[in-house]
Amino acid sequence: MGTGDVDDLELQLNELSRQLPDRLNAEPATAAQELGRLVLTLVEVVRKVLEHQAVRRMDSGTLSPAEVERLGLALLRLSERMDELK
Repeated sequence: MGTGDVDDLELQLNELSRQLPDRLNAEPATAAQELGRLVLTLVEVVRKVLEHQAVRRMDSGTLSPAEVERLGLALLRLSERMDELK
């Protein structure tokens, strides 16, 4: 992973960290909702890391056209599923 990749990933993680709540609300009535938001945010971080790695692999030219197609489709489905969960 090059310096530019690390810097880009750090920027993305900083952006996502701003979306996290400052603290979890410990009220029983809203605890499940707050925890759900936290889990979705963490899953989004993992999705962005996977997407970043996929783009890096595609740019390196080490994937076959079929692998690029499968990877693109998998990322699209993951993004759609995240939208549904949100």
